[in-house]
Amino acid sequence: MSDEYYRRISVLANEGLAKARIKSATLKKEQTAVKAEELKDKNRTFFNIISDSPIFYKLLLVSLYWAEGSKTMRGSVDFGNSDPGVIRVFLSALRGCYAVDENKFRVTLQCRADSDIKALEKFWRKVTGIRRELFYNAQIDPRTIGKPTLKKEYKGVCRITYFSADILNDIIQATKVLPEIVQ
Repeated sequence: MSDEYYRRISVLANEGLAKARIKSATLKKEQTAVKAEELKDKNRTFFNIISDSPIFYKLLLVSLYWAEGSKTMRGSVDFGNSDPGVIRVFLSALRGCYAVDENKFRVTLQCRADSDIKALEKFWRKVTGIRRELFYNAQIDPRTIGKPTLKKEYKGVCRITYFSADILNDIIQATKVLPEIVQ
């Protein structure tokens, strides 16, 4: 057979493989999405069963604070994160565990120099349910001056402060007891 024939077979085979890869990737993506939905449904059912329990809120609060909360004993519960879902869950757990006084909250936004601070405050007020007058002035990271934000969806870090030494002490002591119990 001629070289042209082998070249043509090679081209057709490569084209077929390229189409097969695309089809395979699409199928894999669809299967992954279906599996993710099944897992979400399974977890949603589980969390719906236990979410009415005060124990659920306490474990959630202690776990989140242990991972992301401030460990300095300044007489206030300080927690920050850039993920709105994490902030929402933290506040829900805090409000679910304790009878909080909404006037004891303060919020500080830590953002980039090119951020629209008014838009960020509006966004985080909606996420937190905390009134505008309880927001401190935003803190701008000086390292970002003159550098454009690459991730346009970035909303900065929302740092929640709740002034209560009693609640802070309770949470801190719970973070110390938890590793003693879990083996």
